Amino acid sequence: MIALIILSFYAGVRDAVLVARSTLINNDFVESQKFGPLIAWMNQNTNKNCTVLVVDRGHTLQDMIPALTSCDGYDTKYVYGVPYERVLHNYLIRLRLQGIPIRDIDAYLMNHQDEVNQLFFADWIELFLNNNDHWLLSIANHNAITLRSLERMRAISKAYHAFYYTDFATLLSSYALDYVVWNRPTMPNAAQLLTSRNFTQEAIVGDFVILRFTARNK
Repeated sequence: MIALIILSFYAGVRDAVLVARSTLINNDFVESQKFGPLIAWMNQNTNKNCTVLVVDRGHTLQDMIPALTSCDGYDTKYVYGVPYERVLHNYLIRLRLQGIPIRDIDAYLMNHQDEVNQLFFADWIELFLNNNDHWLLSIANHNAITLRSLERMRAISKAYHAFYYTDFATLLSSYALDYVVWNRPTMPNAAQLLTSRNFTQEAIVGDFVILRFTARNK
């Protein structure tokens, strides 16, 4: 009888896990499906090895483009091995597109310390510390990590002040870029930065505006 109860319990847990996993997979599938027409457009209309900047709240589309098209991404959340200068450049571009004003940059960085540390981590302990792993928490030098984090945010803030007053198309021209894919509903503040003569509208696919970018030095 006890064995039957235990087996029933584990069967129930297994079924609950399978249902939860199935729900997550279905949600991811539905989420990714909305990008289908855009991916199809890019495969039909863009040049091989082009570079695309995605202007969206999340990273899903930015991750999908290198996987499902012949284009590369201008930005990425995977920064291991990427030079610090490029990681900083991409992050400052992202902040500009979000419309973070100069007066709010320090408060924004303080409120998004996990985001900053995941991009500019000094070692693996810093990268994974926010996962609340007991072993990492026990070996981490918390005072040193806090000091590095504060210094890091001060450096980013200083760089953003200079970045903020530089022409946006000139900033983008620092690295290869061919297209900007802009999710207008989720990133309305980007409008004022994407309307210069360097951006030419190629198409509108659903919520996404596809812009061809011409660098300032061309």
